[in-house]
Amino acid sequence: MTMTCFVRMIERIADELQLEQLSVPELVQGLLQDGGHDFSRTTAPELERAISDAPDTLWQPIAFGCSELVAYYLADANELSKTQVLRGFAAILLLGTAIEKGFGDWEFEFDKVLKFTLRTSDHLPFNLRMELLCRLLNCNRFL
Repeated sequence: MTMTCFVRMIERIADELQLEQLSVPELVQGLLQDGGHDFSRTTAPELERAISDAPDTLWQPIAFGCSELVAYYLADANELSKTQVLRGFAAILLLGTAIEKGFGDWEFEFDKVLKFTLRTSDHLPFNLRMELLCRLLNCNRFL
């Protein structure tokens, strides 16, 4: 997924959530903050390179961190904030790109992605959630 496509999708989600638009560095800092130790092998510049789909991106630690962040959000019994919903979908989009590049497996991640999408269904309209899922699955030629 190109940076333009990623940023446009994140902007649409932020609009639906009625959040102020975040810059890419702000989004990256939020992912690193919420991801904690699971992103310990990933730097802010590395995540920014992933968002821009740079060829030198180290996808393995990013895939791990994003997968664990989504799992953390699912395990948290508290209601997710709108910002966490945005970060969760950003992590899912990055995870989908990592899987497309061979760093991860939909067989392991698919249930988490679906559960997160269902858990946050009251935050985003059906059409946007379906577009996200279709974009992920079509990009990865899963079907």
